Amino acid sequence: MPSPIKKIVVTGANANIGKNVVRQLKEQGYHVTGLVRKPAGLAIDDLVTEWMTNSKTMQALRGADVIVNLTGEIFGKRGDDFYQPSIAPAERIAQAIKGPHLSSSST
Repeated sequence: MPSPIKKIVVTGANANIGKNVVRQLKEQGYHVTGLVRKPAGLAIDDLVTEWMTNSKTMQALRGADVIVNLTGEIFGKRGDDFYQPSIAPAERIAQAIKGPHLSSSST
């Protein structure tokens, strides 16, 4: 039975983990949009650079079946050094997907 998931958005698509996730998703036939800070040589369907301020971000996020958020700071930073790379992107994603078009499922 084919998967109903067709479009996947990956934030941090050009980071170490993101590159591998994108590669595996593409190998499985998914349409992948990468949201990155800076352009990168990725084999990807769509790329949105400067995604935290780009007007195309909301459209990409709202059109996704799945969002994989791989942005964030992994080294014990505090305050704004932690907020900007970790919390702000999650807030941007939540802002994009909230509303009547959001659906959820329970297991």
